[in-house]
Amino acid sequence: MKKRTPNPFSPLWFRCVACGTCCHEGLPVITDADARRIMKATGLPVEEAVALVADRAIEFPKSAPDWVVTDRGPRVLTVRRRGGKCVFLGADGHCSIYEARPDTCRLYPYAWELDAKGRVRRLSFISGIRCRRERDATIDLAAYSALARQEDATFDAYAFKVQIWNEDQQRRVRAGRRAETAREFLRFMGLLGT
Repeated sequence: MKKRTPNPFSPLWFRCVACGTCCHEGLPVITDADARRIMKATGLPVEEAVALVADRAIEFPKSAPDWVVTDRGPRVLTVRRRGGKCVFLGADGHCSIYEARPDTCRLYPYAWELDAKGRVRRLSFISGIRCRRERDATIDLAAYSALARQEDATFDAYAFKVQIWNEDQQRRVRAGRRAETAREFLRFMGLLGT
């Protein structure tokens, strides 16, 4: 009889029960691609869909390349919140932009590491999650790997643009000028009209 190899990811099986905890507690860091997708799906202007929040408003590594230099200090792009929750959490407790939700939300509640072939090598729950999940569903690792690869590529493109912005802002400051505003950053990213 052939011995069955246990699935190393089985303790991480997860089924969302739509409790909304992540939409109340979480503040997903997003990219310009996420913002565009949300704006297209909702018809909302960027100011109503996303926010650039200060470091005191979010627990996020200071070394992360998502931090944007602005005239009011470092900011990170997130989904807008109102009343202590994501503005897209519907009255029924479900995401009103589910099909257009940010990649961060699509991949939640996992942190991942991909191997050289783009497959999930390591998968773990994000620390501190308190959602009321069920553990009766399996993870489609191939689909999850594809989504993680897409998110990594989208994030890399965003981080590159943020780096260009930040270097320009640092040059401005060295020249004795103020860094530009968060609104100017949104314009730079093509999220605002000129």
